[in-house]
Amino acid sequence: MKGNPRFEILEVPVRGASVLHLQNLGGLRDHQDWPPMGRRRAGLDRAGLVDFLFNGANLAGLVLIRRRVLDACFLSFVARRFQRLTGKSRRTLEDFGNSMDVLLSFSLVAYMVGAGGLRRLEPGLLSIWNLAVVFNVLGAGLGRFTESFGNLSIDGDSGAA
Repeated sequence: MKGNPRFEILEVPVRGASVLHLQNLGGLRDHQDWPPMGRRRAGLDRAGLVDFLFNGANLAGLVLIRRRVLDACFLSFVARRFQRLTGKSRRTLEDFGNSMDVLLSFSLVAYMVGAGGLRRLEPGLLSIWNLAVVFNVLGAGLGRFTESFGNLSIDGDSGAA
């Protein structure tokens, strides 16, 4: 997602750090005895590592050269690989990948709540989880706001109906 660097520099650590914590706690690295997450845990850990690398590179880019150096998330990066095949614009595919990222992180939260996974977290980890969920929601909202704010400036809408 491209937008105002001031908004993006807030969105990267807020959203990125929260998703990393959701993936790692949701993967229940510390709760390997919980059967519903058995094999999924390794996938969530890998996804968390990839997102961590993407967010670290983007944060460095925003601080040093005032722009992202990679897509906002790995799913956006993957979605863009289908540009030639689909004929869709880069922006459309980035938006699709970002939307999938938000859907997956919210689905992980829903799964943990619905499957009773939060009861299995120790109080300290539960506090981290709760903070990560709050930042995830705020980061998703900030990301959506940044995109909408950017669209206002490039829309070319003269206000005529």
